[in-house]
Amino acid sequence: MAEGDPDRRRRRRLRGPRLRGSAPRQVPCPGRPEPGHRRGRQPSQDLQTKPENLAKLEALSGGGAGSRLACLELAAYWAGTGDDAKAASYLGRIPALPKDLLYYQAEDLRAQTLIRKKDFDKAIAIYRKIQDDKPKSYPVDAVLFHLAEAYEMGGHKKEALELYTKLQSEYSQTYYGYEASMKASRLALQK
Repeated sequence: MAEGDPDRRRRRRLRGPRLRGSAPRQVPCPGRPEPGHRRGRQPSQDLQTKPENLAKLEALSGGGAGSRLACLELAAYWAGTGDDAKAASYLGRIPALPKDLLYYQAEDLRAQTLIRKKDFDKAIAIYRKIQDDKPKSYPVDAVLFHLAEAYEMGGHKKEALELYTKLQSEYSQTYYGYEASMKASRLALQK
């Protein structure tokens, strides 16, 4: 191929410049995230950088199609800033039905705010209720792990150790299974 070959120039233009010894440039592919792309967004962090979106979410939370999600996002934002009273007010607006992912996320957040207030018995009751519901739309290992943490912080070390051990054996390939194994070994050493 001669340097003046128009096909070669066209291919090089599409491919872009390549330095000797460098890896070829990856072509964007649908379904594959770009390098450095975060999976999942964290809207409550977006609210910290763009506070003008707070007013938009508050307007959405008043009712309509996206009100449940808006209330959950606002509750997560206020819980993240430490204002548990505002978080609880938005969590109170989320209806108990349908019991879907949003409902269980709201209940989990409600229990986490109770844990921060050191009201462990109410948080344990919420996690037990979620566990009894056996939701298909919410990860059971996350519920069990948070329940075990509530037991541990509430001084019920035996129950916490039992749940950590259960997580370690039944959910060993998950994040919470791994974290539970670390906490179980730490609790076992404290005995």
